[in-house]
Order: sequence, then structure tokens, then C-alpha cells
Amino acid sequence: MREKGLKRVRTASAVIAALLFLGAFYALTTSPVAASVETEIVVDVGNITDLIWSSSGTRIAYVKCPDGQQWGGLWVGDWDGHEVTNVQLLYTEVDGTRLEDWQGSWILFMIRHENGLPSEYYGRGELWKIRDDGTQLTQITFTYTNGIRTEWWNPAYTNIGTANWGRFIPGTGFVYFSAHDGNGWWKAYTCNADGTDDWNLISGNTFSFTIGMSPTGNKLVWGTSWYWNQPTTLMASNVDGTERITIRQFPFKTYPLVLADGNTVVYSRPDGNIGAIQIDGTADRVVIDDEYANYWANYDPVDGQSFLMSSNRDPDGNVHIFSVGVSGTEVFQLTDGPYNDDSPIYSPNGYCVLYRRLPVGSDTYTYELVIRWIAKQIEIDIKPGSECNPINLGSRGKTAVAVLTTSNFDASTVNPVTVVFAQAVALRWNLEDVDGDGDLDLVLHFSTQSLELAIDSTEGILTGFTFGWELIEGRDSVRIVPP
Repeated sequence: MREKGLKRVRTASAVIAALLFLGAFYALTTSPVAASVETEIVVDVGNITDLIWSSSGTRIAYVKCPDGQQWGGLWVGDWDGHEVTNVQLLYTEVDGTRLEDWQGSWILFMIRHENGLPSEYYGRGELWKIRDDGTQLTQITFTYTNGIRTEWWNPAYTNIGTANWGRFIPGTGFVYFSAHDGNGWWKAYTCNADGTDDWNLISGNTFSFTIGMSPTGNKLVWGTSWYWNQPTTLMASNVDGTERITIRQFPFKTYPLVLADGNTVVYSRPDGNIGAIQIDGTADRVVIDDEYANYWANYDPVDGQSFLMSSNRDPDGNVHIFSVGVSGTEVFQLTDGPYNDDSPIYSPNGYCVLYRRLPVGSDTYTYELVIRWIAKQIEIDIKPGSECNPINLGSRGKTAVAVLTTSNFDASTVNPVTVVFAQAVALRWNLEDVDGDGDLDLVLHFSTQSLELAIDSTEGILTGFTFGWELIEGRDSVRIVPP
């Protein structure tokens, strides 16, 4: 493998070297200058066609193709929660949009080395796996030779296998995949994940023109219809194909996404809308129904009741990424700027999103591969003990801000040297119980003259990171008083 130049943090940061935080009172010798907390890094730039996280969340992989070429190199890099390092080329002949899954040390993908039809069968159109150190390349599906393909007259599939979408099934030794008979009649299958095949037909006598799987591995899902573009009936079964059920017959074609709870299925609706239904067919509901183009993108691995969505609902009209709860009442914008964003995937711990973006107006496929942190909203108390939080910007003193420990957040996990309040860094900090609830809170002190607040400011914002590199954000009201 050959090493590629490391990509560094894009924006200015208040992050100094991480210090050991013992909970005692410290002094930090830092000049009180304006600062900001980084919210994203750009990993690479180019014709990036696919991307994925490792199941451990400590590495990323992506495919980068030369312009005009439908296959390219598989690159992998290490992720420590703050930056990507050791970016290396793992394999050179990966189908540009067929980076399928990464469980443990194995990456599931498809190979390719020409734009047109191959002159002979070499395993294109089949699922393969490779270890994330570049060893043990192994063919997983054998649709071209094992009887799954039964039609040979269609020239579009000359010397090509018929597998497509595929996933490792968690907790098993199987891969779930879709394949067709050589003429586009798709069905759902499983096979061994070790290269010994032993395929099993899951969808039975029904077709599988759309497909999905529970992230927990408890259910396999597919969408059947009498023809590929006709209304879909969503179905599900156990991993071995037993206990097959009909989730619902829809009056439109739809694509399913099973959320991390293993029981909620999000599905596409006409005109860019989104619905949800339980895997047993109950509680069918509309999640998003508006004038925008909304499309589900991926599930939240931590919150089993939310997912990622791409939408043009931002006033700038560009396509950005949003987090959506299945109730439809919680829609949070995660990305912004003069870009069109797509292919988002949460890190396994839910701290950040890996995605690609294309500058608006670009006439080339020069994507940026981006990791953006998602801020956890926390509770803060500006000037603890004060009701209206008055701040005199002319004061030569300090302004205290407390990060509160609550039932779902421990303030002692905050790395104080990363914290920024109103563009000022903390000068010192200590742990104490400021709200009298018996828990230790983190109290940070900032130079009042360094606060970038205006005379009409009504809110102060604190951002920073935990020691585990989870981005945090807290807000509280302020009242600016005359000097």
C-alpha cells in the first residue's frame, strides 16, 4: 500500500493539546483572543463516488475514481475522533458505487476494471470482501455459475454476475444480497460470508425490486411487485427465510430503510415525502409531507427512532443533510453552505457524519469528502446564581459559565481547553455543584472583554468537545448592560 498525504483540520480551532483533567482548579496561560471550535474536516477532494465507516468507528473508507472512469481506488484512513491519518490505497479495482458494508476487519464491495462490458467473466457483478489491511480478497457471491442466473440472452449482462446490493448480517456468518436471473427479475438471497456460497432464496416466489435489512440482523426486508416500476408490497422474514410476513401493500413504488431499533421501517413516498411503519405492519404514518424534495439517506445507529434525510428545504435551495425523528416533529439541519450534500453516514457512536459535497455550480465531479461533528445540546448557566445574566462588555473582570451535569450528560467529561464561549477561550475552570442537585458541574471563567457579544445580544453560545471528541453546544440568555 502507498501512503497518501494526510488531510488536516479545515477551520481555525480553539483546541490546544488535550490536558489531563483531574477536576481540581487550574489556570490556563492563554491569550484572550477570538477563537472558534471546528465543526468539520475535509478528508479528500476529487471524484469520490462512495464512502463508509468501519463498524468500530475508528476508520473510514471511500472510493475515488479518475474522471470518466466507473471504477477506482479503495482508500482507507484511521479516525481518532478528531482527525483522519494514515490514508492509504487498499485496492485499485473497485466498482465506483458498490462499497457495500464494513463489519469487523472485512469490507464488502464489488470489483470492476472497465467502463464497458468485460471480455470475459472475472467476478464483476459479484460481491467480494477484503480485509481492511488489503489481504484475503475473497469472492462471496457466484451468481454467474451457481444457478441463480438462468437467462443468458440479454447482452447487457455479458460476462457479468447479477448480484447488487449486499450486507453482512450481524451476529451471523451470512451475507444478505439481491440478484437477478440475467434479465432483471430480482430476488433476495443469503449466502455464506466466507466464500463457500451455499445460497438460500429468501423472497421465495416474490420478486425483490427494492431491499433492506434491520441493522440488528433480526429481520430481512424486501419490496416486491409484478414489475420493477410498479407499486410495492413490503415483506419481511427471519434470516433463514421463515416467518415471512407482508408489512403492507402500497399504492406506489417505495424503498425501505430499517432503523436501528430493528422494528421501524422508513419508506419513500411519492413527490419527495417519507413515511414510517412498524415491521409487523402496524402504526403506518406519514413522517414528512411538504413541498420539498425529501429522501431518507441512512439510519441513526444510536437513536433507533431517527434517520438522516437529504432535502432542499433550506432557504438557500441547496440539498443539505437533516436529522429526522420518525414522529416528523423533530427535523434538525446538520449541514449548510454553498454545496449540495449527499451520501451521509453517521459514525457508529453518532458523534459525526461522513458525507460528500459538491460546490454549487461545479461543472466537474470534484467532491469534498467531509466529516462533520453533530453537536449534542447541553444545559449551561451563564453567571450562575444570576436571574438575568447581565454582562458589562467593558468590564475587566471574568464571566463565569457553568456546564451543568444532568441525567443524560456528565459535565466532568468536557475537555475545558476545547471550550469556546462567545469566541473566547476559558482562562480557568473548576468542578463544583452550582445548582445544588448533588452533581458536580464544570464552571469556566472567560475574560469579559474578550466576549464577542453585541449591545443587542440576547443569547450566549458555548461550544467545545468532550474528552471523547463529542461536540457539545449550550445556550443561555444574556442581557448586555452599559459600561
